[in-house]
Amino acid sequence: MNIIINCERMKYANTGLFHFCLNLTNALHLQRKESYPQLQAYLPANRKELMVVDSINQTALHKVFRISDRHFNLWHETSQGEQYFPYRSKRRKVLTIHDLNVLLDESKSTTKKKYYIRHLQKQVDYSDAITTISEYSLETIRQHLNIRDKPINVVYNGCNVPEEIVLNKPAFIRDKLQYIFSIGTILRKKNFHVLPALLKGNDLSLVIAGEIVSKDYYNEIVTEAKRHGVLDRVIFTGPISENEKWWLYTNMKAFVFPSVAEGFGLPVIEAMNFGKPVILSKYTSLPEIGGNYAYYFNSFDAEEMRQQLHFAVTDFNSFAVKASDAIKHARSFNWNEAAKKYWQVYSSLLNFQL
Repeated sequence: MNIIINCERMKYANTGLFHFCLNLTNALHLQRKESYPQLQAYLPANRKELMVVDSINQTALHKVFRISDRHFNLWHETSQGEQYFPYRSKRRKVLTIHDLNVLLDESKSTTKKKYYIRHLQKQVDYSDAITTISEYSLETIRQHLNIRDKPINVVYNGCNVPEEIVLNKPAFIRDKLQYIFSIGTILRKKNFHVLPALLKGNDLSLVIAGEIVSKDYYNEIVTEAKRHGVLDRVIFTGPISENEKWWLYTNMKAFVFPSVAEGFGLPVIEAMNFGKPVILSKYTSLPEIGGNYAYYFNSFDAEEMRQQLHFAVTDFNSFAVKASDAIKHARSFNWNEAAKKYWQVYSSLLNFQL
């Protein structure tokens, strides 16, 4: 038997889906026993060296001429809305739905949102089992999709921070810089434009790491920074390396994540792993993932946000146990546990012995 894991989304580096595919596939390989099915990753040729399993090269032709059934007994679709989904195949299929955050996107028309849901419902209809990455996402899926009697499981993501890390100080960081840190693609749903207000009345800087996907939204963040008179202390890094990211987590004053649309929020547990205060929005999955180990912005009012930042840093640093508890919580999310649950899903469909 053979299982194909669709890792086509790894063509976009430094994204949540990139790390989901990479870390889950490698963890599945480490747990695989001889009696288990073989694993193959379907991915772009330039990502093959990152995988420890055999791979099939992704090609745009497969959007029309799907991969033949003879190559797999089970197809794991790791991202909803994927164009390579083998609809006509009678083989088993697992669909991972990360979120329905498109429904929260004000830039999308009602027509586009309805089309998205119809397309995703078709994938659900052709799948044998569904997984999702948080209880929040599960609840949203049940509200907007007809799962019928298909098995559906919540499998939390793991923490991406390796046991041994190498720290590379980014070139854009000057000595003794005190900064708060946030990370994510520059899109409206990340809500970064509320963050420059946190710099008013102090000497902190704000570092935002991530690719500028929306130039219009980037300009909106800049406008807010100018309005508060702090543009000279806002640093947009663009994409960064993993080792630069670990350095920024290690040396930050606090991690701030005001996103209003997350299916999970990998940066949250990454940041917690470094024992620094983490302040989040109260939206979507973030309270579920941060739990009692994070602090939360009660609103996006500038003064209230500044007060909460000050309280979080002061309170967190006053109790040494808070850092150790946050690290323990972050490490409870691990890819080995996620892989174990996925092997259980695969076994339920292919009837092999675990």
